[in-house]
Amino acid sequence: MFSVNLLLTIADCVAALAASAEKRRNLNHRQVNLTFTGENTISTVAEMAAQLTDAIAEEASLTSTVAGLPAGSLKKKRTTELRRATDRREELEDRMTYRGPAEVLTRELDLLHVTDSLDRLTVFDTEVAARKAEIEAAG
Repeated sequence: MFSVNLLLTIADCVAALAASAEKRRNLNHRQVNLTFTGENTISTVAEMAAQLTDAIAEEASLTSTVAGLPAGSLKKKRTTELRRATDRREELEDRMTYRGPAEVLTRELDLLHVTDSLDRLTVFDTEVAARKAEIEAAG
């Protein structure tokens, strides 16, 4: 898979393995971070979804309440509460658009890329180590 035949000396192999080890270290760090933030994002999305459900219910309740009230201070107070509930619902809908399920899926995709890269590094290391053994045996 990799052009390990280009490695002509043990030093070449050692350098390739050192570069791979550095990439692995960085990818492992990224994997830990993505896993952690992914778990937090899932929790956040679930919490936002629950808040959005509550905000929709509150808005619906206030809408029907305001519609049935006669003009006066109570209607004015409930109308203000309705406006706040509507604003809250809209804010949560906006947040769900940018930080909702799509973000969870994007983080999962990023994690998959990292995992795939780590798997390819393992193949790389195996091939380089085999090439190093060939050079040592010939040498």
